[in-house]
Amino acid sequence: PSSIVLEAINWAIVNRHTYNIVALNLSLGSGMYSSPQTGGVYFPAVQNARSAGISVVAAAGNEGYISSLINPAATEGVIS
Repeated sequence: PSSIVLEAINWAIVNRHTYNIVALNLSLGSGMYSSPQTGGVYFPAVQNARSAGISVVAAAGNEGYISSLINPAATEGVIS
């Protein structure tokens, strides 16, 4: 569930200095989005990570879509 992913992102932010965390790789997702998502469940956490100096990278999708992304890759600020 997304709550576990959000907990992990928050943990990374809190522990970024201790473990020198500079990037997160989120190889997961679902849905089908054709524009950047700013209202989804991942948006606040991604913005918090970016503000903390952590790049967020996510799988674009394994479904073979050619005109859309899955979430969290579709979240604005995520490198997909």
